[in-house]
Amino acid sequence: MKYKFLFIIFALLSILARAANVVTLPTVNGSPGDEVTLSISLDNTDAVSAMQLHIPITGDISVVAGSETLGSRATDHSATVGINGGTLVVMVWSMNFTPFTGSSGEVLSFRILLGNEPGSVDLVANKVTLTDTDGNTLDASATSGSVTISAPKAQLATRDIDYGHIPIRDVYHRSLQVTNVGTAPLVISGIEPSASEFSSETVFLYVIEAGNTGTVDITYSPVERGAIEETIRLLSNNIAGTNTIRIVADPFAVNELHVENASGIADSTVTIPLRVNNMDAISGFQFEFDLPEQLQYVDGSFTLSNRKADHQLVVTCMGQHLTAIAYTMGSGTFSGEDGVIATFDVLLSGRYGTELRASKAKLTATYKGVDMDVLSDHYGGWIDIASPQLNATDQLDLGATPVTENAEGTVTVYNGGGAPLRIDRVVFDAEGFSISEACPLVIEPWSSIDLHVTFIGQEEVPFEALMQLYSNDPDHRLHNITVTGSRFAPNYLFFTADDAYQGDDVLVHLNMSNYDPINGIQFDLDYPANCVEAPAEFEPTERAQGFTMMWRDLSGGKARLFIYSLTDNVIATGEGEIATLRFAMKQDVALGQYSFSATEISMGVANLTDKYAGTDQECAFEVIEKTGLPGDANDDGRVDVNDVTTTINYILGKNPSPFNFANADVNNSGDVNVMDVTLIINIILGIE
Repeated sequence: MKYKFLFIIFALLSILARAANVVTLPTVNGSPGDEVTLSISLDNTDAVSAMQLHIPITGDISVVAGSETLGSRATDHSATVGINGGTLVVMVWSMNFTPFTGSSGEVLSFRILLGNEPGSVDLVANKVTLTDTDGNTLDASATSGSVTISAPKAQLATRDIDYGHIPIRDVYHRSLQVTNVGTAPLVISGIEPSASEFSSETVFLYVIEAGNTGTVDITYSPVERGAIEETIRLLSNNIAGTNTIRIVADPFAVNELHVENASGIADSTVTIPLRVNNMDAISGFQFEFDLPEQLQYVDGSFTLSNRKADHQLVVTCMGQHLTAIAYTMGSGTFSGEDGVIATFDVLLSGRYGTELRASKAKLTATYKGVDMDVLSDHYGGWIDIASPQLNATDQLDLGATPVTENAEGTVTVYNGGGAPLRIDRVVFDAEGFSISEACPLVIEPWSSIDLHVTFIGQEEVPFEALMQLYSNDPDHRLHNITVTGSRFAPNYLFFTADDAYQGDDVLVHLNMSNYDPINGIQFDLDYPANCVEAPAEFEPTERAQGFTMMWRDLSGGKARLFIYSLTDNVIATGEGEIATLRFAMKQDVALGQYSFSATEISMGVANLTDKYAGTDQECAFEVIEKTGLPGDANDDGRVDVNDVTTTINYILGKNPSPFNFANADVNNSGDVNVMDVTLIINIILGIE
């Protein structure tokens, strides 16, 4: 095993020993156009008599004819070097198969000429042939080398720069992108333009390393109108390709018309300024406007500004088409280079703003001896119209009101616009209507006022009128409001009931407020059947003398009552009680509250018309326990002669007040009569 391993080692060493013939190719560099020497060396363990190399060449190099020089190791050899079909062929040989002396060193050198294209050429042999002294081929290899042509090379991103349509008297910048695709730093020392309007803000010397990209500023400052085509040459150490770019531009003089913004309130007049900024000396103009419907030209208002010289003005307005022409018979020009050149007035109408722009515009100037239109552009302005906006109801219902009172209501008028709203007049198309406010009325934006409407008519009929508001609202000069309502006679019936002691009568008082003389009254009465007996006694007051009552029981504690006069008496206009309904209280009525309610109430007049204007009526009373001081008829806490007088007046029907029925009914008979008077006197005299 040991001997086998040693054999393998010797075999490998033998192989390595046979392969130790190495050709070394050089690495060199130079500038374009230089001649540089390539030296080829050989390290060999075998006796080598000849050498042949094939090296592909892709760069810009060539072999200098006759430059082959044999090294000191070649004592009996010949050599030739050339480029054939893109391959550098190197041959060294001996006709006598004489070997190179020594085992290391230069075998051959020759010169190559470097071209102008920067770059690096790899020297890699794709064929290496070494021959021994018997003409046999030996094992061989080669190490690579290279040839570098050191030089910058500028690659421009574009060769054309277009500044486009631009105003003169301004400065414009463009960036020229430059890439150094060479092998040495690119040094840009400046630019060389063909016209003086071009310059650069780049700081020179400007260095771009190999493989990097930089930018060079190209500045253009045009001073004269007209299309141009110029060139700029980039000054640098670039040795290959062109350094020139083409420049095109279309500079123009700025002569512009501006319709300036304006604002005003609808129905008012505003002035429209026309401003011109100009680089040329303007000698005249022609402006035409198709005025929007919101703008009405004010005749004679078109005026030239103080920029004028000896200019004349011609203005016409046909419908909404306004034309203004300014000219000079001499050589005068408008002064200055910016400012208002003319103004005109318009009357504003409508609610919304509008744009105003010339439909046709010309500015005249003399350029290089020729009169021409030099207008470069024109712009419109915004005319803002602030207007009021009337907001109000179109219906006002004054409701049902008695003829004894004025019918009144309120109309709120709101201004939703941006200018004061003026109400000049308020007119009604019927008599009897008015407002309490005096016109004209002014309502500020986003504010409101109340108009107080009054109707004084006294006919008992529905009424209607058209209320008309005249204002400066441009869309609603006239606002109509329909006013409605009705009038009625104030005839009312009211019910009240007195509280009663257990066992006493319950009194319901009928009070009436009537505008008309009343001939009769009818109503349905719900009464507490568990408390009082029916029917009631009718006790008219002086207001209802000659009237009587008819009671019709409708069952279930409900009755229909008719109050009328058999002698055609009437209850005269006025207010006050007309009658009392006296109900006898049932026995053993529980203490507590009870009520009466009247529905289906009618109040008739002579023509049998129901003139009742009120609603259903209800009254309540309380049954209370009978307590107190017997004989204290006037309820003053003592029994004296005044109680005698009060009781007598009650018996005589004079309705004294105050009167305590329970105290006056000394014998608790349920009735107050002369017997109770005697008992009261006995109490005063102390007679039991």
